[in-house]
Amino acid sequence: MLGSYYTFSKRDLEIINKRRREENRLGFAVQLVILRYPGWPYTHIKSIPNSVIHYISKQIGSTPSSLSLYPQRENTLCDHLKEIRNEYDFVTFTLKEYRMTFKLLHQLALENGDAIHLLHEKDLNIEEHYTDTAGYTDQIFGLTHLLGFKFAPRIRDLSDSKLFTIDKASEYPKLEAILRGQINTKVIKENYQDVLRLAHFIKERKVSASLIMGKLGSYSRQNSLATALREMGRIEKTIFILNYISDESLRRKIQKGLNKREP
Repeated sequence: MLGSYYTFSKRDLEIINKRRREENRLGFAVQLVILRYPGWPYTHIKSIPNSVIHYISKQIGSTPSSLSLYPQRENTLCDHLKEIRNEYDFVTFTLKEYRMTFKLLHQLALENGDAIHLLHEKDLNIEEHYTDTAGYTDQIFGLTHLLGFKFAPRIRDLSDSKLFTIDKASEYPKLEAILRGQINTKVIKENYQDVLRLAHFIKERKVSASLIMGKLGSYSRQNSLATALREMGRIEKTIFILNYISDESLRRKIQKGLNKREP
């Protein structure tokens, strides 16, 4: 993450090194990177990890501790912010930019059927999201449930879908033939608070949904957080599939929702 978001280009270094004082070079550099990610002004950040400060300091040849001298001059902070805005064409995120971003994310989600693009938009008031078969995973089922909206994919090849039960499959003799596995409730209980914390961070836009879901998807099965979210998703997916099979009106509703975006 440090390399992705906090590495300076040659142009960045030229602009940063215009400052004579060490604390001003470091402060300017820190302002620049946190405006890029996570996108907040320096004055809105309560604390910056030491690893980030050391990584930045190493690139510009400054002493990490010199940053403590930077906030002492408010005029310098404001002047640097204005210069960064002018040099990099940064703008204040107003209602106008919010509406443009909403329009882009909403259209993107409709075009590719991927709910991830909507997960970190807490103000959309989503009640139900339709997608095609390729647009869902067990973890998406779990996360959308935690975020408070229904995930409703159109499912092809229902015979290949895996249904899960909390109890043994033999407890449900009429469904035993189509039950493929048992939910690991132990891993859910052990990691429930961490899963809730993850959902909270996404809902409050403290972390990118697409980034964190990509990370979780790349982990091995031994990762407890990813496994817990997957197991929770399997519960929601099983309930949804049973409703999907038995409720023709639900199938029509999903098809109607998808037709709005299909040519």
